[in-house]
Amino acid sequence: AMEAHVFETQNKDAFVLMHEVGQLLFEAVTETISKNDRIVIVSGFGNNGGDGLALHELLIKHQYQSRLYLLASPIYSHENQSMQVILEKQGIAFELVSHVDDNHFKNVDVIIDAIFGIGLNRDLDTSTQQLFETLNRSHAKVISIDIASGLNANTGFKYSVCVKADVTYVVGAFKLGQFLFDGLDVSGQLQLLDVGFKDDGKGYMFIKGDQLTYTRKPRLKNVHKYHFKHVLVVGGSPSMMGAVALSATAALYGGAGLVSLATPAQNYPYLRSLPYEIMTPYYEGEFELKAIVANKDVVAFGMGRSRDARGLDELRVLLESDKPLIVDGDGLFHLAQTTLPSRTQPLILTPHLKELSDLLKVDVGTIKQDIIKYVQVAHDRYQVTIILKGPTHIVAHQNEITLYQVGNSALATAGTGDVFAGLLACQLAYHSDVLQAIASSLALYHQSALLIKESHGEHGAIASDVLAAIRQVMVSM
Repeated sequence: AMEAHVFETQNKDAFVLMHEVGQLLFEAVTETISKNDRIVIVSGFGNNGGDGLALHELLIKHQYQSRLYLLASPIYSHENQSMQVILEKQGIAFELVSHVDDNHFKNVDVIIDAIFGIGLNRDLDTSTQQLFETLNRSHAKVISIDIASGLNANTGFKYSVCVKADVTYVVGAFKLGQFLFDGLDVSGQLQLLDVGFKDDGKGYMFIKGDQLTYTRKPRLKNVHKYHFKHVLVVGGSPSMMGAVALSATAALYGGAGLVSLATPAQNYPYLRSLPYEIMTPYYEGEFELKAIVANKDVVAFGMGRSRDARGLDELRVLLESDKPLIVDGDGLFHLAQTTLPSRTQPLILTPHLKELSDLLKVDVGTIKQDIIKYVQVAHDRYQVTIILKGPTHIVAHQNEITLYQVGNSALATAGTGDVFAGLLACQLAYHSDVLQAIASSLALYHQSALLIKESHGEHGAIASDVLAAIRQVMVSM
């Protein structure tokens, strides 16, 4: 656990830390509650429970209406026991309970979950499951300390039942599981408590969408379209021309000076409606595709392309062209069938979970249990930048992992990944730094999702809504 590493390397005593956390929790909690609020703290037997005891001490000393239920256990952590002794010596009451039901939360305004911390690594017994279900039935505001009890801090999956927090006060550093799977739905608003942990460079960087900035220099007057680069989008098949059209349109709306959509000649009759400004060359074979690519600045390949054998030949042409290249969708299937040539320009793969599974030939369930490991495996195997798309985008670039929590469920619809590929191609044409291009793309993507939610909600949103939002967002940012 991170805390254990900190104690060993930074000489931080666990009991001293517990008092510091208690003080920080008190300051944070009392910013949002009043002395009229009725507070119940439920503490477990470990150090997370000890943090609850430390908070209870300060709430009582400052005349807040706090009650604490300490779950009965045959053993408590040393620090937890020490906090119990401190409270007893001061005459601060708490109640030892072996069972909690609805009556314990009757007429309560705030429940503070200090039951389990990051050390939980086992299935829950029946009484604990019932406790969590009872707590979740309450109409009180729920605050979790460090992590919602019942959530696996590493995988983001819950252990059968999990406390559903409105707010989680995270101690020292965000936990990976809070950005993944169930963690996204049970953690509520995440607020970090700084306890002075030093960054040893061994963790991951966590970035929320609202922290991202769309960066682009103001346009000069003495410019022309070629200053803003030429993006080429290659893909499509008779039944999937919409995918490549979404990508090309996103690149155009994202600010590219020119955009071309190239597709095999047999697909041409199936081209969907496009903005007039998008050029639409087609090719019969590799020689013609090579000529199309020659004067382009950035290429995105694979959206809607299908898995027919010609796709592999097309990918090889694009790889050998040594242009900055994004490979998405069916392009990833073809990439898994070939050996990458030596390249000097960026190559970015943008799979979702199923595509990563196909790329690595590892089933989705296995990947989910250790998702960072498998993103790193893909990064190491192909020696390229990986962006695993999802509610949290996981980026592996030059042996560093960054997690970006972006957007909302409006993006959980067909075609939004194609839009993102087009946005990324446009930003990659503009930014020489790959991470800056990714961050700018995600900033636009995130703010577009927020605008969709605000204007007509997340239900029924479609990828074209994201396209419509992009230009509004660019003006506001």
